[in-house]
Amino acid sequence: MEANKDLSDGHMQSMLRRWFVETEGTVKAYLWDNNQAVVEWLEKHLSIEDGTRSVIRENIKYLKRENALKHIRSLVQANPDTAMDCIIHMTQTISPSQRASLLHLLATMDTTSTSTS
Repeated sequence: MEANKDLSDGHMQSMLRRWFVETEGTVKAYLWDNNQAVVEWLEKHLSIEDGTRSVIRENIKYLKRENALKHIRSLVQANPDTAMDCIIHMTQTISPSQRASLLHLLATMDTTSTSTS
């Protein structure tokens, strides 16, 4: 819910069920109806901290990222005059390698937009 307050209970439940099936396999999908099995699965995936990939944590991270991007897009669309200020601020906070990737992306966009015009 913290990752995206716009999701309904039903949507969150279906996502959790999908994650459960993805990690446990379709053969064990029937266990979703077993509360104890689901709680054990949740506890196992939420307690992973040793660098092992947690499907739940990865998906929550993705939901947070998507929600943040959605929020940023809506702010920029509502205030288009601040877009350049946002870009400048963002380029000041990213790493040199990210900045190089951004420059490459912008150069590529420039090339493709002029060749299609």
